[in-house]
Amino acid sequence: TKTADEFTKYIHAKMTFLKWAPIVYTTANTGANIQRLLNTIYDVWLERNKIVDDKALQKMLEKMLKKMRPVQARGPERAHIRSISQERANPPIFRIFLKRGKGLHFSYLRFIENQLRENFGFIGSPIVLRVED
Repeated sequence: TKTADEFTKYIHAKMTFLKWAPIVYTTANTGANIQRLLNTIYDVWLERNKIVDDKALQKMLEKMLKKMRPVQARGPERAHIRSISQERANPPIFRIFLKRGKGLHFSYLRFIENQLRENFGFIGSPIVLRVED
């Protein structure tokens, strides 16, 4: 029989785009981990409704830009990010404002999403990024 760790590795290998989603194993026969599942659902709800302060987002942006400069999606000019702000919660939507450039490469958008998760959590919640050229 496979262990929970083996199943988790299998799930993450098949659904790499959902690594941010928590996995809770339960048993219908005994009801094992039902309370853990309910607690996880509540935690995800809290994360999904989280609002991040603009100052904290700007601080994250400054650190992020020092780590890796933006990669442009199209056009000859490298994109320059002016600011980032949270538009709304449930699901969290962030707007990225560019000073110049024509969009951001999908890999850089994934980098931004990973930085948002690393800095602010959003466990179990999708993050929507909108870019304003």
